[in-house]
Amino acid sequence: MNALNVLIVDDELNIRKTLALCLECEGHKVVAVSNSEDAVVEVSRRPFDLAFVDLRLGTSDGLDLIPALLASSPWLKIIVITPTLPLKRPSKPCAEGQRTISPSLSHRPRLSLPWGRSW
Repeated sequence: MNALNVLIVDDELNIRKTLALCLECEGHKVVAVSNSEDAVVEVSRRPFDLAFVDLRLGTSDGLDLIPALLASSPWLKIIVITPTLPLKRPSKPCAEGQRTISPSLSHRPRLSLPWGRSW
């Protein structure tokens, strides 16, 4: 398995650290930032394969960040993360080729990556 370059964008320090640790333990290279502005800077500096973007970034909306990320890295795969369910569909697509995913979590959230183990 090749290591992925992963960007984590979450305003909560514990979420950033935990997700980064899990991904680094699997051998991936991780950059974690706390806001949209830093995410845009990081994407302009280096290529990323995957980004985890928090739906709520303090007072910002994580969905508003997605077009800026894709403008710099059109190949970037983005996973929107949120502790809040249900996830409401945006009123308009945030980017060309957007896919809608209906989350279904039972009692506890779980991170399951297709290339590794589940946490």
